[in-house]
This record gives sequence, C-alpha cells and structure tokens, in this order.
Amino acid sequence: MSTAPLEERKVEDLAHALGLPTGEMDLRVLRDALPKIRVLVNQEIKAQEPKTKRRLAIDERFGTFYGTERVMTELAVRTPQQLSDRIRRHTLLRVKLEDGKVNAYPAFQFKNHEVVPGVKKVLQVLLPVAATNWSVARWMTLSMPQLQGMRPIDVLRGEAETEISADLVFEEALSTRRDWTR
Repeated sequence: MSTAPLEERKVEDLAHALGLPTGEMDLRVLRDALPKIRVLVNQEIKAQEPKTKRRLAIDERFGTFYGTERVMTELAVRTPQQLSDRIRRHTLLRVKLEDGKVNAYPAFQFKNHEVVPGVKKVLQVLLPVAATNWSVARWMTLSMPQLQGMRPIDVLRGEAETEISADLVFEEALSTRRDWTR
C-alpha cells in the first residue's frame, strides 16, 4: 500500500492551513521543502528543551504565576500605579520571567482576592535585603526544619499539616534577614 496519496493530501492540507497557493508547481516546491522544514522544527524543539525543563521545575516549585492584569483584577486594583505602589512598599511579590521582560506574580501569595496578611509581613522583612525577588519566592517555598518540614507559604496560608504559628514564620524571616545582611 502506497503512502503517496496520503502524503499528497498532507501537503495540500498544509498549503491550505498556511494560506499558500495550491497549484501543482507550488505543491511540488512545498513537498520538496518539507524534509528541510522538519529538520528545522526538530532543531528548534531540541533547542527549547532546556527552557521547557527549567519552566517545568519552576512550575513544580512555585505553582502558577499571574500576569499584571490578573493581579489587578484579583486585588481590585484600578491602576498600574496602585500596583506599583504595593510592589514599592514590599506588600506584593513580583518576579521577572523570560529574561526580565515579563512581570509575574506567584499565585501562592493570594487567597480570597487579597495578599495573605502574613505574606505581606514577610515580604516587608525580606524584600529590602534580598539579592533578588526570586530569593524571597524560593524562601517562601522552601521546606524548613524549623517549621517541622513545612514551607512558610503553607503555614501562612493556613494549609500546613500541623499547627504552626505564623509568628514562627515571621521569626524565621527575621533570622533570614540577619543572615542575608551579614
């Protein structure tokens, strides 16, 4: 059984999908170019693998990120300036993605359409001395022996598996601040 008619239909379908002419000569050129296109696509996929793996690791540790518009809606903020004020006052955690070009806000800091109150306190302690905002995001998602193996964000959100006080998270933040400023 020949696959030629099937290949021919694929070439025609591709030409239609790309809005290309479908004359006999046009299809022949496209058919001849397909192996080269496949090589280029496969090279691009291979080149993206490290970024994809890095993105998956980030997603696994930090969870979802919101964009600026979503955060403005979530917090009922009317203007970008109001959002910037929260960032400047260290009551909202913003990190940069895509080589610093994209503002992103870890969703873990939000609950019931506001920043978790304990998170604000921790941000005000750590952000002014952190090497980067990612340092604070990592700290919030790090399992800590001092918190019985829980992550600070889980304790602050009230989602820890044991009864741990948010005050203990704040004490750990103060201790970390001292370490980061030495």
